[in-house]
Amino acid sequence: MLTWNSDVWGKLTGPYSSAVNVPVLLQQLMQQYSQEIFDELFEEFLYHQNTIYTATYAAMPFLAQIACSTSDAEVRKELFVNCGIIEASRDGHDEEPFPESWAELAEDVGSSVCTELYREYVEAIGKLKSLTKEVFTYTARHSIDETEKRFILVADAAYRGSYMLANMLMTFINGDEYVGVCPACENDVFIWPHVDNSVEIEILQAYEQDPVFHTDQESHVIVPVTSFADEEIRTFPDHPMDVRAYSALFASAGGMYIPLSIDGDRSGRFVIPLENPTSEEMVKMLALHEGIPGHHFQLSIQYDQPTIPLIRKITMTPGYVEGWAVYMESLSAEKGLLDRNTVLIRLVDLFIGTVIDTGIHGLKWTREQANEYLVSIIGTGSDALIDSVIAYPGQKGNYAIGSEQFQSLREKAKSELGDRFDIKAFHSVLLRNGTMPFPILEQQVNQYIKSVK
Repeated sequence: MLTWNSDVWGKLTGPYSSAVNVPVLLQQLMQQYSQEIFDELFEEFLYHQNTIYTATYAAMPFLAQIACSTSDAEVRKELFVNCGIIEASRDGHDEEPFPESWAELAEDVGSSVCTELYREYVEAIGKLKSLTKEVFTYTARHSIDETEKRFILVADAAYRGSYMLANMLMTFINGDEYVGVCPACENDVFIWPHVDNSVEIEILQAYEQDPVFHTDQESHVIVPVTSFADEEIRTFPDHPMDVRAYSALFASAGGMYIPLSIDGDRSGRFVIPLENPTSEEMVKMLALHEGIPGHHFQLSIQYDQPTIPLIRKITMTPGYVEGWAVYMESLSAEKGLLDRNTVLIRLVDLFIGTVIDTGIHGLKWTREQANEYLVSIIGTGSDALIDSVIAYPGQKGNYAIGSEQFQSLREKAKSELGDRFDIKAFHSVLLRNGTMPFPILEQQVNQYIKSVK
């Protein structure tokens, strides 16, 4: 964070002037929180007509520190809400290392200063997001008006990155009509209040076309979600993962993942052999397979689901678990995170190993027959591969056939839904109920396809 006497404050701007007085107000707040001082800081230097400024970015880490350290739940709520309004106005459009609009400031104070200001702002937003449960719990126990509830939801949506929802809630007035954009098909959705005064509860209806000009079309009632566990809310698990080196005893082993504890108290751990010569691309693939979006990501979501019984949380379906991680390798290659050839070589090894596994354990091949098959396919034998297949029956198939099942389900959903296919929603369907046999998972995908059509 900027020091109180830094010259940079004078280079930063608010809506009316430079931020030279901002550190004075921040110091006063940190010594003794005052709503009057905060209002002056917020309105004069940080926020004006849905716009934020360079002074806003510099002040945010200090405000987050106050919110996280205060013992006053009311102060925490106020900072949570107002900082959420700021984040909603940022709208998530900034790009690292800092916003393009800071080019002139970067020339004046240096790119490294701008990079640090932006990084600290993003970190502060993460700290404020971690207060969500506390703020919601406090709010639920105290009577507040509807407007304040709405702004708490604005902050929550902004911290979760749902900027469109946050900004809609910012301007919401009972009885207003709105035009939204469907995130799946990107068509306009006309949201209208129900006009029947005999109905005691307020109802919102959605229309495909403007109901002012198309009065005979069918309306669709908007049903509020009952909780944040609703299937329409898709969030990333908030569980860290450590990276450790193998001890010398296991220096020649491959990378592996040690799962986090079910209660989340112990982090997941990716263990990698530093002494075993491995290409940089292979290390990247291992990290994605074992960590995020592979094993750690999948198991974190599974452990977080309150509806999954304990016995299912601790029981793994190998084809699902390893298949998901290999499927994520392929997806990472699609998104440019991994070299495509590295992933293809990996898949070839897995599928050839699956054939060898079937030959040895199902067709009673000898080692010589297995090597003959390898020579016919890749031009050389491999006793190491054959030894691995003998030692771990079915392992290669878990990886290869499991990933193929995920790919097949994706292709099916994409083919049947066309433009309505949403890969985020699809992956949510795959993960939200934990590991399971593929026939059951296919039933759930079929239900998802039917619900979207």
